[in-house]
Amino acid sequence: MESQSGASRFMNSLVVALCVAPILVIVGCFLLGWNEKRAVCDQRALDEALEKVKEVPCTAPAEDGHLVLFSCDVSDKGLASFELPGVFAEKNKAIKGTGVQVKALMKQCVESQDTKKDKGGGGGTTTTFSYTVEWSDHFVDDSKFHKDLLWKQACGVPNSWPDNFPTSKTFYADSAIVGPYTVSKPFVQKIPLTAPVKASAPNGWSETKTTTSGGGSFMEYSLEAVKTKNNPNRIGDYKVSFWTSDKSHPTMTVLGLNKNGQVTPWVSGKSWLCSGGTVYDLMYGKESKDDVFSVKMDEASAMTVILRILGFLLIWFACSRFMEPLGVLADCIPCIGPWLGDQIEAIACCISCFPACACSLGVIGVVYVAMRPLIGIPMLLIFVGTMAAGVLFKMNSSKNAEARQPDGYYGQEMAVN
Repeated sequence: MESQSGASRFMNSLVVALCVAPILVIVGCFLLGWNEKRAVCDQRALDEALEKVKEVPCTAPAEDGHLVLFSCDVSDKGLASFELPGVFAEKNKAIKGTGVQVKALMKQCVESQDTKKDKGGGGGTTTTFSYTVEWSDHFVDDSKFHKDLLWKQACGVPNSWPDNFPTSKTFYADSAIVGPYTVSKPFVQKIPLTAPVKASAPNGWSETKTTTSGGGSFMEYSLEAVKTKNNPNRIGDYKVSFWTSDKSHPTMTVLGLNKNGQVTPWVSGKSWLCSGGTVYDLMYGKESKDDVFSVKMDEASAMTVILRILGFLLIWFACSRFMEPLGVLADCIPCIGPWLGDQIEAIACCISCFPACACSLGVIGVVYVAMRPLIGIPMLLIFVGTMAAGVLFKMNSSKNAEARQPDGYYGQEMAVN
């Protein structure tokens, strides 16, 4: 366990409130502004692409220099060769495909921590560290663990990941042939790697047939660590599987710019505050033009909503940090300090939601006015007019209330006092 005093927590909270929180507000505002600009520019690019795209057949390259859409099969001709990594390279031939994905897991000792406020006040906290053995897709460096003796007692032996054991990674070809066209790497990276690779296991390794939730199966190759008195949890147990493109379902729908049979991402023309948006895609199976652009627009809308939420949450978190020192001070009160500090933190969280909302909506509104003034300015005028009408109504209500007071009311009140 590790303890932190109340004074140390208070100083840290001041640094966060005065230095970190303002920076987070600025970052959140920048994210929201950039996101709104991106959303408008992406929409313009998709609208222009929908007007200019030309559907072409798979017989021969067509519409040179234009944005094209076609549904053709990935050709076996020109497929790249990939050698399986590590100890699997020696006993296996190179695999031909659009890419190879390695999914590897090894048992590792993993650290977790739990921080709680000290009971009875004082403002301090106590952090408890615990250690468990879990499957991990990467090497966990145990030299950075906080409690050396504790993790050795819980796990037994240090973590390791031999250099010749493959790690989780995905390799893609630089290009592939789809119908009569050659597509570049950005398209290749969208081809699903869903076909399991049957490989020869190295000496001493075992093969296990594993069934997925979808009903498919694949071969998993594993090597068990020697179970000893010092390694009862079998740290070092390892399993790996390999995946490539599915040749039984070769049809892909491609949207991109055709340059002499070479398909690359298409860039729209420049417009107000937009330097030109990039439009391209590769989808599994045969899709119509309407379906392709419907998916593209749905993806753009989803990204806009996600980034809006992320930006708002970042600003909200930053605003709540401005009042964090108050919660730490309350924690220092004897007996009821931790409870009182929790209440202040909860109230601060609720109160900070309102300025966060105002800040977020303000940034979004300003950018929208700049990007689409014909829509944004009327909306802003309506907002200002509504607010002005509310202020005038409040002022008139106050005047009418004063006018309805009977003569001598204030004098009578003063006489009574």
